[in-house]
Amino acid sequence: MINNRIQKEVTASIWITCIFVAIVCEGALRKWLLPAPLHPAAFLAKDLLGICYIAVHRNDAGSKYKSTLTLLSYSAVGLLFISFILGMGNSWQSAIITYKNAVLWPLIAACMVNNTTSETWKRLSLLTAPTAIGMFLLGGEQFFSPPSSWLNQYAWTAAGLQFPVATFGGVQGVRATGTFSYISGMSEFAVFSFVLCLYCFLNSSNLKQKALLISGCSASIGCAVESGSRAPIVLIALVIISCLALNLASIKSVLYVATLVVVATAIAGLSLDKQMTVEYVKRWTVDPQETLRRFTNEGLRGNYFEILSRNPIGIGLGQGNGYAVFESSQTNRFVATNVYDDGASIALYESGLLGLLAFYLAPSILGWQCVLGFMARSSAIRLLTGTFGLVSVVGLIAGVWHDHNGAAFTWLQIGIWFCLANNIYLKRYRRISVSEEIESIYA
Repeated sequence: MINNRIQKEVTASIWITCIFVAIVCEGALRKWLLPAPLHPAAFLAKDLLGICYIAVHRNDAGSKYKSTLTLLSYSAVGLLFISFILGMGNSWQSAIITYKNAVLWPLIAACMVNNTTSETWKRLSLLTAPTAIGMFLLGGEQFFSPPSSWLNQYAWTAAGLQFPVATFGGVQGVRATGTFSYISGMSEFAVFSFVLCLYCFLNSSNLKQKALLISGCSASIGCAVESGSRAPIVLIALVIISCLALNLASIKSVLYVATLVVVATAIAGLSLDKQMTVEYVKRWTVDPQETLRRFTNEGLRGNYFEILSRNPIGIGLGQGNGYAVFESSQTNRFVATNVYDDGASIALYESGLLGLLAFYLAPSILGWQCVLGFMARSSAIRLLTGTFGLVSVVGLIAGVWHDHNGAAFTWLQIGIWFCLANNIYLKRYRRISVSEEIESIYA
């Protein structure tokens, strides 16, 4: 019995590790190793592994968490079907990419609820921490390398499109992409690795593992800074604040989080280039209105009524995503830009009113789960919600349909959140059942 349980845990860890590696290595394969005709294989590897994972782990055991995620996936199937058909008539690749991001990854997360355990995610954290450290070192090398370096090419560049490399503005340093196809992948990895390493750090009792995990957290913050993006820094700060606020009664947790902040600050101060630090701070302070605009979407979102009145059912799913932009750029011989920078506006533009409903359905339902989690009596549930739940809901509100890495990392976080919450409630239910049985015996 014990051997079977251990074997199941090892098998689950292998599957999750393969999916994680496929996400992290996809950009590296496309940028540096594979010829252009094989890029789709690297791009779709994580999705194909996810489909195989669902097929192999068909489990009839239900839970409210699995049912919620399955319902979200099936709802997306129905609400986006018309726009998917429209999209297939234009850029069919773009339609498939967006559809699978909206439909497939919630199903993968649902499958994780009953087929993984806390041990699975503990093992993944011990892989994620050294990966984050390596990514941080690679990001530093990319920053100091010239924009023309092979290290700093994007996947689009490797596919034949001349795309300007983003820098830190006044400094010649390059905004790092790590092993990802573009900057957004690096910033999303930074948030995912930080949250996972932080949660496991707070719940580990092994000093060596704690040292590795706190190093992973610090490296994740470094990755966020190297990407040049503001969003991951805000999300990481939000997670730290929520962990402190939710665990004020636990002196040990407060000390752990405070230690993390001190160590991360010390590492950043010792390892980051002074010019890079100054220029990064300028991005926040020179034009505060621009920073505020990025986080409120003011000026980035479209006029919903105008978009809807122009085309109530949308122009077709995926026609505003990155691949559609890539196709347009190749056809017109110049780098095109997205029609809108706001996820909800793109959903409305592509899929009409049904698309907007599908877009807000997941963050609404999971947002309510967040509220319930914050109000729970269990400190373990509150900690889970303050780490995985909070950043996941914020990510869904920002929009992950049109970002394959964003969709993968966000739904992985949700899968972890719901899996661990389900395990906590199952343990409590078993404890209550055993207690009631003992009381009935001696009654």
